[in-house]
Amino acid sequence: MDWAAIGAIGEIVGAAAVVLTLIYLARQLRQNTEALRSTAWQATQNAEHQFDALISGDRELMAIFVRGLSDGKAGFGDDEVAVYQWWTIAKQLLDLFQTHHYQFELGLVEEGWWKTWVSQYEESIETCPGFREFVKHHYQHLRPSFRTFVDAHPYSGDDGLTLEPPSRSWPSLSGGQQAQ
Repeated sequence: MDWAAIGAIGEIVGAAAVVLTLIYLARQLRQNTEALRSTAWQATQNAEHQFDALISGDRELMAIFVRGLSDGKAGFGDDEVAVYQWWTIAKQLLDLFQTHHYQFELGLVEEGWWKTWVSQYEESIETCPGFREFVKHHYQHLRPSFRTFVDAHPYSGDDGLTLEPPSRSWPSLSGGQQAQ
């Protein structure tokens, strides 16, 4: 066997090693992607469960949540603390929607699960005037791509609560002026 034959065998072995390495890396990448999806799924499930536990574990917070969903800020009269509690709860809910949207954009949420969240968002916008009001008042604080999602899922009712940027956001706890 001469050096040329040995060189040819070496090239074949080297090429086979490269192919095997690429196959191994593709498999590892696929496993890593599945692990990321699983982690994203678990994180959002944990966030949902924490939100549910927060609301359902406190009768007063549940009452604030239900009143806020139906009546928005007006449902609390002059009780600025209750308004702040409602808006804090609503922010957590909106953040859950926004987090799911972001994970879907990254390819970490399967389309079927994402469609479930889209239908829940649409139902919340359609049936909960207080949530619509909250989204309207916090529109400018949303991620730009989530604003595009919100704009693509408008409210179809006639109560005047269109989802346009607001003139103010958080209520003041100092009595009177609204925070800008």
